[in-house]
Amino acid sequence: MTGDDEISSDAETVAPVSTADAARLDDGLGGLHHGFVLVSDLPRAVEFYATVVGAEPLRPDDPDETVATATFYWLAVGDDTFVNLAVDPERAPLAEEVEMLALGTTTEHARTVERRLEARDWPYDTGVNTLRFDDPDGNEVELTWWDGPR
Repeated sequence: MTGDDEISSDAETVAPVSTADAARLDDGLGGLHHGFVLVSDLPRAVEFYATVVGAEPLRPDDPDETVATATFYWLAVGDDTFVNLAVDPERAPLAEEVEMLALGTTTEHARTVERRLEARDWPYDTGVNTLRFDDPDGNEVELTWWDGPR
């Protein structure tokens, strides 16, 4: 970056970044790493996200803990995308702070999740390329897919 492209230390003022500099910045951006979801009951949330949503349970933050004793638990929802579940019964759900956890999927996987929700008699809503439902703590989850051209 050149001197006149630098970001000002004044929080109110951000200098513009040229298109060439923006392209260089994008070279290092790998995509969304993880979403953060507050839950009141970690074992229940891990079970729901694993068996209904299809996330892969990975591990607690602290390898000496289990799902029953952990405060934070990681789930994989793609090759390089994760959900971090955090126990905070006083603040779950984060409805005032987070609109939804939107996860990319395929049409086929969305239909599988829809069948799993129906088997549990779990309320959900569908839209154009979307499947929306709440997790057990009331956090809104949206599965979205796009089968058309990029």
